[in-house]
Amino acid sequence: MGLNINPSSIAAPSNDFAPLPDGKYPVRVLEAVEEARTAQNGNEYEQVKFTFEVCCGENKGRRVWRNAIFAHPNEKAGEIGLSFLRSLFDALGCDGNITTDTLLGSGKCVEAVVRTQKGTNGYPDRQEVAFINRLKEQPCGDGGCDASAAPAVDASDDIF
Repeated sequence: MGLNINPSSIAAPSNDFAPLPDGKYPVRVLEAVEEARTAQNGNEYEQVKFTFEVCCGENKGRRVWRNAIFAHPNEKAGEIGLSFLRSLFDALGCDGNITTDTLLGSGKCVEAVVRTQKGTNGYPDRQEVAFINRLKEQPCGDGGCDASAAPAVDASDDIF
């Protein structure tokens, strides 16, 4: 058998993996995976790896990611992750304890502030979900999204 494919029969690749422009986007939690990790220095920590999906607008379906450390020997690292988890929990309007099931189960959209972080120590620039806020109104209804209902992003808004 072997590989023998006419390239003209394949759609040209798009640039779907290009970073989103820095700004505010309505997103929903697509994945929340809890994991234990060991850093290169030997520190063990626990985190939740999030995948967010843009709910509507011209970037509908695009994804952004964020890890939230919730248990770490460095207290400040844990505080930053816990603060993010609390912001997400509150923005989703969840009840009870913060669990991955609770965060995944709401189905609501939240506002993600996406920004590019300058790479350091030889690492390239990377995009991150910097903040999560509650949306004043849900642009998504019945599991679908209406692009015309996406909140307008004012370019003059200070996102940082």
